[in-house]
Order: sequence, then C-alpha cells, then structure tokens
Amino acid sequence: MKKIFEWLLWFVILSIFGFLGFNRLINALVHHKKEVQVPNLTGKSIVDALHISSTMNLYIQKAGEDFNPLIPAGMIISQMPLPGSVVKEGKVIKVVISAGGEVVYVPKVIGETVRSAQLILRKEGLDLGEQTQKYSSDFGKGRVIAQYPVPNRSFPRGGMVNIIVSLGNVPQDKILVPDFTGRSIVEAEEWAFTYGISISSVGKVNDSHLSVNSIVRQVPDWGSAIDKTGCVELWISAPEE
Repeated sequence: MKKIFEWLLWFVILSIFGFLGFNRLINALVHHKKEVQVPNLTGKSIVDALHISSTMNLYIQKAGEDFNPLIPAGMIISQMPLPGSVVKEGKVIKVVISAGGEVVYVPKVIGETVRSAQLILRKEGLDLGEQTQKYSSDFGKGRVIAQYPVPNRSFPRGGMVNIIVSLGNVPQDKILVPDFTGRSIVEAEEWAFTYGISISSVGKVNDSHLSVNSIVRQVPDWGSAIDKTGCVELWISAPEE
C-alpha cells in the first residue's frame, strides 16, 4: 500500500512539473513573436489584403458583408483591429466586405398624380427627380405620362426617378406633336399632311441602332403644342460611309 502511495505521489509531482514546463514553453513561444503594426486594408480586395497581411505574418478572416454605395463590391469596408494597432504576429484581422450599393426595382408611377408618385417612390427607397410637363390626350392634367428609369428596372437605392407630367389636352387652336423617334420619314410626312404642318429635314446622323431613314431627333419635342401653321424639324439616320 505504501509503495502505491509513493508511485502516486511521484506521478503527481512529475505531472505538475510537466505542466509548468509546457506552460513556460508556450509562453516563451508567444512572447517570442514580434510585434507588428496592423496595415490599413480598407478599400482593398481580399486578394490584396491576403498578400499584404501574409508579408507581416497576419491572417484575414471575413466577418461579414454590408451594402456600401461608395466602395465597390468585393472591397473591404472595415477591419478589426483598426489600422495602426500594434499586435503580435499570427493575429487574425476580421474584415467586412462591401456588397456594393443596394439596388431596388423601380415601381410604376405612370398614371399617378405627382404626390402619389412621390409616396410610391419613397416607399421603395427612391426619390422624385426632375419634373417636366407635356400635353397628352391619353392622361388627364397632373398625371404622370412617362418615367425614367422605366418600371421594373433595377436602380440604386436613393436614386432619383424623373417624370413627365401631363398638361392635359392640347388647346383647340394647337396641334399635339407626336413622338417620331425611330419612325420613318414617310410616317412623319403623312402626319404633317393630315394636319397641314410643314416638315423640314434638317440633317442626317449616323446611328447604327436605327434603320436608315429613321428619325433620330425632332424639334419641337413630342408632347409639345404647335400652331396649325407650324413646322417640325427632323434629323434622319444615315448609313455609315
């Protein structure tokens, strides 16, 4: 029995010395690591951050993502520890990656009043932008005729949607100018003949997106009201030379 007790006592003593020796070894290794200054990784890509940190014996860990319209997607927004902090080699730097600017889908506001359009846009995180007015036989006065960007297009949150608001029906002594863009000169001439309006072909423009002799530009713009003796100037697409 005495022999067993002696063996147990020696085992406990050796275990204590072993633990103390191991702990001293770990402390020596930790304290042996050099101190380095944390680099500024904000605005850098993960690849660049890994390269920079590896030269300083530091590690990178992704802590999450967040929307940021000022920093492109994939770039680092923030980090911890902060740049300039003094740490031991082997320290892990946690970084947050930009997901880019948050986007939303543009709602349809055509046919709405200006006030209603503003409320609809605000609900989706958008703002009402520039407002212009044109005559319309399809929409009552004060209603939205058109919008830019068009509905259902993805658009940065906080962006502005421009609208065209109806002035109502054109006065009886005026002629409503239609949108000739993309239409043929023949269609414009037929309309002009019907209403007794003069058509003037001002010039030609090279435009590969439109067929030859299609209308590229017009003055006055569509939705304008002109006298019955007025004139519409047109620019026509021409083949590339």
